[in-house]
Amino acid sequence: MQDTALNASFLESYSHTFARQTANAFFEKQTHISGKEITAFTDIMQVNLLVLDNLFSNWQQEMARLRSPYFDYESPEVAGVLEQFMNTLSRHIRVDRQHFEPLVATAAARSLRLVLAPRDFFAGLFREVAPGAVPLEALRSRLKFLQWNKFLLQDTVTRLESGGAAESSPENLAAAFDAVVAERQGDLEKPEAVLAMFSRHVPLTLDDLKAAPPKPQPAQQQSFWVDIEQFAAAANQPQHQVAPATTPVVDTGTTITPVAQEPEPPRSEGTPPAHPMPINPEPVNPEPINPEPVNPVPVNPIPVNPEPVNPVPINPEPVKVPPVPGELNQRFSESKETLNDRFRGQSSDSLAERHRKQRIDNLRNAISLNQRFLFVKGLFRGDSSAFLQALTDLEGCADYNAAVQMLRTKYGTTYGWSPDSEEFQDFMDLIERKFEGKV
Repeated sequence: MQDTALNASFLESYSHTFARQTANAFFEKQTHISGKEITAFTDIMQVNLLVLDNLFSNWQQEMARLRSPYFDYESPEVAGVLEQFMNTLSRHIRVDRQHFEPLVATAAARSLRLVLAPRDFFAGLFREVAPGAVPLEALRSRLKFLQWNKFLLQDTVTRLESGGAAESSPENLAAAFDAVVAERQGDLEKPEAVLAMFSRHVPLTLDDLKAAPPKPQPAQQQSFWVDIEQFAAAANQPQHQVAPATTPVVDTGTTITPVAQEPEPPRSEGTPPAHPMPINPEPVNPEPINPEPVNPVPVNPIPVNPEPVNPVPINPEPVKVPPVPGELNQRFSESKETLNDRFRGQSSDSLAERHRKQRIDNLRNAISLNQRFLFVKGLFRGDSSAFLQALTDLEGCADYNAAVQMLRTKYGTTYGWSPDSEEFQDFMDLIERKFEGKV
């Protein structure tokens, strides 16, 4: 079994969207959630269990910070009181949305890793329990928080305990875990079923979660010392003298005698040059300039007698009546030119607006997580598989008209789309950008 290389950025974004959507439904009428309510928070039990696991881990860390070096926490009396205190607290869990939503996001991401990348999930769990030698009993206590691929941890701990060990090194844990995976690979949770559960809340596919293949690395450059050696070798090569360029002589039939310059007589050391420049030249006083006054030429204004302007009669065009709300066929039958005019009407768009109008190559990649949720809920009655099938059908359309015809006959009538809804308008805008220039 090979872990799926996950896109960490998308996984984090999806998990937060999932947490926000599920929290919206619960906290619409409540301000806090109890421990009993957490166990039924979503219809994905693994997410609920890992929320409790996150609570348990945070709780353990807080209790560890309470320990003081001045008291004996190992005393039976103190240990008993602490255990009773923790049991009492566990029956009074009360979390507000601000602190609960991050727990859900973490649990959603861990649930997906548990199925798609189990090695990565359990390696993190082993490190969380103990950085070095891991107590097997501590691992066994975490089994109650697992539903998917639970046997991986259970069989690993059992295999190590059968040898009489109470703890295990990370190397022995990894070896035992790999042996269990090799023996029971056919029992692993199926990713398709898990993705379908999550898609009921926010649409999700395996291609969305997969990390992009690594980019090819550029060719390795020569080391600094190799460059220095090459430079030094080139510097030691004999320099070739380049003869000065000669100007070709053109025979014009006229003999030009060069004028001989009289050589300057030699002068002994300390003798000033023949024409020394004055060191302190006398300042030159410019003569004052008294310009003669200029008599302005009188200007006689020319009277302007504008001709009367005959107003041009205005024949207003008839006002176009907008389509009656609710008529789906009218919205689908809008001319492509009119729709494009709506996009191209302004020449001074902002950078963000121009980016929004760019042509779309792939609809699935262009639709954000929030848009997916709105489209599935508002246009496909919560059926994410129908939404994904519609995107696949649109990719197979040759042009805009074919896409509109397909949507009208296959989805618009079936799901009762309203052309006045915001989801419908946004969805059609994306389709127009997809088939820009293909009418």
